[in-house]
Amino acid sequence: MRYVADASYIASLLLPDEKADLKGFDRKTFFINGVTCPGILQLEVASVLLKSERRKRINPEQAKELSAIFDEFPILLQPTLTHEQRHVVVSLSRKHDLTPYDASYLELAIRLDLHLISLDVELIQAGQREGISVNRF
Repeated sequence: MRYVADASYIASLLLPDEKADLKGFDRKTFFINGVTCPGILQLEVASVLLKSERRKRINPEQAKELSAIFDEFPILLQPTLTHEQRHVVVSLSRKHDLTPYDASYLELAIRLDLHLISLDVELIQAGQREGISVNRF
């Protein structure tokens, strides 16, 4: 099985004070089986690290180290959206009251028929309404 993982899940793997309940989920198997994400993930991770730094959850050196760790994650980043794919993202955003960022993960999971993993309740509920396989940790 291959996965689409959103930024909330990836952040839970990176940040030292995140203790997401993975319910026996095997991270190694997760990465071995393949993870793909929209290219926007890079900016979302940068945003999470910067916000964590500003909130004093991590220091600048930790942010740099965590960014380097993220670079080592075996994640296939998808190319820029086509016009049609962007239209689907906007439609999904409207339909499920999601940000386009979150809807881009949903669009990718639907388009590639992949399992979606997230900590975001609204995104998981949207995935369930769209009939895709989802996990919430």
